[in-house]
Parts: sequence; structure tokens; C-alpha cells
Amino acid sequence: MKTKFYIMSRITNYPIILLILLVAAGILYSPSLRYPFIWDDMPVVRDNSYLRSPTTYRIFFQPSYWQKKLPVSRFDYRPLQMIALSAISRAGGRNPFLFRAANLLLHLLTCLLIWKLILRIGAGKGPALFATAFFAFHPVHVEAVVNARNISELMTAILLLAAFILFIRRTGAVYLFLSCLCFLLALLCKENALIFPALLTTTVLILKKETAREYGLRRTIPFWLIASGGVATKLLISSDVPLRDPPAIPAFIVGSARLIGTYLHMLIFPARLKVLYPFNKPLSWTEPEWFLSLLLVVGLFIVAVQRFKKGGFLSWAVACLLISLLPTLAKIGQIGRIVAEQRLYLPSIFFCIAGAVLLNRTGSEDRRRFPAATGIAAFIICLSFAGLTGEYLLSWRSNFSLWTRVTSLSPRAAIAYNNLAIAFHRRGNDDRAMVELETALRIDPRHKEARSNLGVLHSLARRWEAAIDEFKQSLESDPSYYPASLHLAQVYLRRGRLDEAEEILRSVLDQNPYLPEACNGLAIVLEEKGESREAEALYRKAAQLNHEYVIPLRNLAALYHERKEFDQAIEVGREAISKMPGHPNGYLALARVYTTMDRLEEARVLLREALRRNPDNWKIRSRLMALESVRPGE
Repeated sequence: MKTKFYIMSRITNYPIILLILLVAAGILYSPSLRYPFIWDDMPVVRDNSYLRSPTTYRIFFQPSYWQKKLPVSRFDYRPLQMIALSAISRAGGRNPFLFRAANLLLHLLTCLLIWKLILRIGAGKGPALFATAFFAFHPVHVEAVVNARNISELMTAILLLAAFILFIRRTGAVYLFLSCLCFLLALLCKENALIFPALLTTTVLILKKETAREYGLRRTIPFWLIASGGVATKLLISSDVPLRDPPAIPAFIVGSARLIGTYLHMLIFPARLKVLYPFNKPLSWTEPEWFLSLLLVVGLFIVAVQRFKKGGFLSWAVACLLISLLPTLAKIGQIGRIVAEQRLYLPSIFFCIAGAVLLNRTGSEDRRRFPAATGIAAFIICLSFAGLTGEYLLSWRSNFSLWTRVTSLSPRAAIAYNNLAIAFHRRGNDDRAMVELETALRIDPRHKEARSNLGVLHSLARRWEAAIDEFKQSLESDPSYYPASLHLAQVYLRRGRLDEAEEILRSVLDQNPYLPEACNGLAIVLEEKGESREAEALYRKAAQLNHEYVIPLRNLAALYHERKEFDQAIEVGREAISKMPGHPNGYLALARVYTTMDRLEEARVLLREALRRNPDNWKIRSRLMALESVRPGE
């Protein structure tokens, strides 16, 4: 019997099993490679012209980019995130496949580094394999892996794992420098890396021998200094954005405990994940949802304290898990999405390690009897995780499928109904979009985006006064919400209320001079008022702010055309085509100029090329048919 077990342990080929796990995880996520951009990926990645701008990467290090230029920016500072997205975008343009492939490869690399880390701390190959498998298949990672913009979560985890590996079991100055460098780079990916010095300190206190603790603690000092610089940078970037509705201390304690409890519940029971978890309903001390979450948090702290006395890998993993959840508490009291599955990517590393160590201990007393049982248990857990991941992954096929799921599982999330309304609108079903927006506003009457989107639907139906009222209510909720201001100005323009439109657009540009849509809108208003010279300058500015935004160039070409400055109109039309060869506006503007100049054949050639690139565009088709019906000499 002894000989048999010895031989079985010798023939266990962990690298091969690890490779099989990584391949299986890659296959599990492979359907997402075909998914289109959804949710925040659309403004942050697909429509973010700065990612493909001919300028250098230095713009991503400028605070003004994060404060004014980045869509849906929350005043973060993540230049390496944008550099990575820019590099992928320059290689593949707007093709979502490359972004998703990059995220998937980074996820697999994270799994590999988890394996390496556990071996470094000396926990053994069994726990290393279990933890890697749990992490590879855990369904809570779907949002982080599928969303292109969440590459920051993946890069941060990889860099911090690398810093961990370099710090542990390496005592030379070179390794300490490389570890600090990885930590610094992680800070430039995402702010949650700030907790890394606390993780290192915890590691030294729990895992290091008493004789080595003092030396280990001294080696953490550079990390604390770097973290201090990171905190100062974050405060500088967000100095103009005070916390909205800061909670009282008792409310913060209650909210924090509930938030951590919610995250732990998602890690332990990752079924029915739903992206949005409304957090604005007050809970009393007696309600089960709140009480059980608090009980779970208290229980984990007690386990961590008890195990800390004895040391060990389990107490280290639990302590690191709780520390890595601390950055989420910064969202307590802020308006918006508090709970986010993507924020669990780093904490889940320690959760999976704790689970693997706990599972492996079932065979600690008699390793001849239990290894098969622990292996079977790990396989069942991984199979369950993989099934839940595959099921959840299907919801990310499109915005419509995602928000249909969220509204069914989280019916108190106003933003989910707002996003579902947008999906219905893009499908051409504005009646259903109206219903979803009204539902969102019943849940949250001050939801600025839902108000603005409802105003858009009213304006499309030419219900002008209703649209104006909705836009004004949106701005009452948030005066800085510029999309509502732009839509309101557009309605005023259509109704001939030019002075009011101009006032709104100038106010928007005073707040943020980097908005090309505002520059273009103001130029249109000024052109209508006969101030064509200022309009010309604003059209130029709008085109410079976004090199992929060709509408200002089309408008500028039309302006030159009206002024009979045909050479300049032709130059601007060609510029629009060269910038965006697939966009119809440049072709249409230039063809109009050629037609006016009686250069009909050139206009036909141009429109044929435009139709080849845009076969479903009815404007191009009708213009070309009109020109081809004209006989020579007519």
C-alpha cells in the first residue's frame, strides 16, 4: 500500500495538469471573443479617439485627460490602462476580438502567477493546483475578463502577483527594486493597488519566522512610501470632486459591513450574478440580509485572528482577502454603482487560496486516504464554477441580453432599465424604450441619464416641449451632465431659439473645453446667426479635438460651399475622407461641391466609392442615382 501511494504521488505531473486547466479555461471563455463591444466599452474603447490618436502616449499621463477628456471618467488615474488599450487599438482598430483576446490571455497569465506565488510561499503543489483551478473558472471574473476596459483589473493583479513573487524568498536589492517597480506600475493601472504594502506587511507578520520579521518589515518601507505618493496623486486628481452625500459614521459602518458581506457572498455562492446590485435601500439591524452579512464578516475576522495566533497559510489568505476588500469601502455614500463584480478580481485570488488550503487540509491527518476525496471535491467545485461561468457568459453577448438579465434579477436597479431602453432604441423599438425609461424613473426620479434619454425619445417624436422639460429635469439632478445640455441646445436650435442654444453651449464649453460635440453645436448656432468666421474656427477646433469626428469637417465644407469658396471646400472634404475613409459624410460633402462645380464625373466616381464602403446608405445611393440620370450636356 505504501509503495502504491508513493508511485502515484511520483507520477502526478502537475505542470501537465496545470496546462490542461489553462487550456480548459481558455476554451470556456472563447465564445466571448466573438462578442461586440457592450456597455462602457463603447464610449471608453470603441468611440475613444484618443486611443488611436497620432499624438504620443504622454496624453494619458496628463491629469486633464482624466478630468475632462475621458468618457465616463470617475477622476481615476490609470495611464497604463489607456496605454495598453491604445496599443491594442492601434493594432486592430475597433475590432473587439483583439481586446477580448488580450484580456483572456492576461487572465490565464494571472492563473499561472497564482500557481507560482503559492509555490513561493511554500504551501505545496496541491493547494497551488486547487487555487489556480478555482480562480480560472470562478464566475465572478466574467465581467473583468469580458469587458475590454477592465484590462486594468487584470494588469493590476498580474503586476502585484509579480511583486509578491519577487518580494517573497528573494532578499537581494535587485529583487526588492524590481518588486517596487512592479508595484509602481500596478498603481498606474488602478488605485486598488494601494493596499499592497498592507498585504506585504501581513505576509511578513504571519508567514515569516519571528527572527526574520524585523528584517522583512524594513523591506516593506519603500512600498509604503510609494503608496503615499499614490494617495497624494489620487487626491490631486480628484480634488475638484467632493464626495456626494457623505454618510454618517454609523451609516458608513453599516454600509461597509454589508458591502463586504455582499462581496463575500458573491465569492462563496457565485450563482445568479447580475452586474448591478442596488445598495440604496436602508436595512435595519433585524433584517436577515443585513444580519447574515454582518455575521459572516465577523466570523471571518474571528477566524483570521484565531489563525493568526498560530500562523499558517489559511490565516494569511483570509487576512489578505479582507485587506484586499478595503478599497471597495471608498464607494460607500457615493451615488452610482457601489457593488461591482470586477472589483473582486484581486480579492478572489486570496479567496481561492484560502479555499484551496482549507480543502487540502481535509487530508492532512492521513494523506493515504483523503487525497482522492479532496481531488474529487476540487473537481466538483471547478465543474460547478465552469457551469455558472458558461451560463453567465451568455448574458454578455449583447447589451440587450445583458440588461434583460439584470432587470430580471435586479428589478430595483434604475440604471439597468435605462441601459435596456438604449438597447431597445438601437433595435428600433422606441415604444418599448419609453416603457423601460419610465420604469427607471419610477425607481429613481432623479436619474439624470434616464431623464435625458427620455427627452431624446420625445425630441425624435417631435414632442419638443416634453423633451425640453425632461432635459431640464436631468440638469436639475446634475448641472454638469453635458449630454442633457447638448440635447437641450439641439432642440432650441431646431425651434429657432438660437440665443438660448448659444448660451447653453458656451456654458458647457466653459466647464469642459475639450468636448468636440459642443464646439460643433456652437458652430452650427453661430453659422445660423450669420457669424460664419467664428463658426469656421469652432468647426476646426471640433475636428482637432477628435480626429475621427468628421461631422465638423462636413459642416465646414458646407460652409465653404455656401460662401462659394470651392477650393477650400474640396480641401476640407478630402481631409474628411482621408481621416475616416469608411464614413459617408466626407464623400457626400465633397460630391456636393463637385456637382455645384459641374464636375459630375468626379462626383459619380466619389459616390461609387462611398457606396462600395457603405452599401446600405440610402443618401449615397439616391444621390448617385440622381447624378447617373443626368445626361452629358444637361
